[in-house]
Formats: sequence, C-alpha cells, structure tokens
Amino acid sequence: MKYLKHLGQTGKSNNTLKTYCYALKQYFTYLKERNIDYKEVGVKDLADFVG
Repeated sequence: MKYLKHLGQTGKSNNTLKTYCYALKQYFTYLKERNIDYKEVGVKDLADFVG
C-alpha cells in the first residue's frame, strides 16, 4: 500500500495505479500459492512468475 500511495503522489494516472495494483495482486497470489515469502524471492522465482 505504501508503494501505491507513493506512486499516487508522483502524479501517476489512475489507470496506471490500477494496472500496478492488479499486477501486484497477481504477484503476491503467485507467491502465496507457492509458499514463497516475498522477502526470500530469488531470480528463479521472478523468472518463473514472468515466464
């Protein structure tokens, strides 16, 4: 939430904020489904998420 609030303060459009919010939701859902703590994410985890 702090990140999204920061983006809002930098003048990003509402559509950009919605897109970022949706992408973050997908990312954290991915991490939860695979029991990966966001503090422990590695390069392979990111590659698997994107790929």
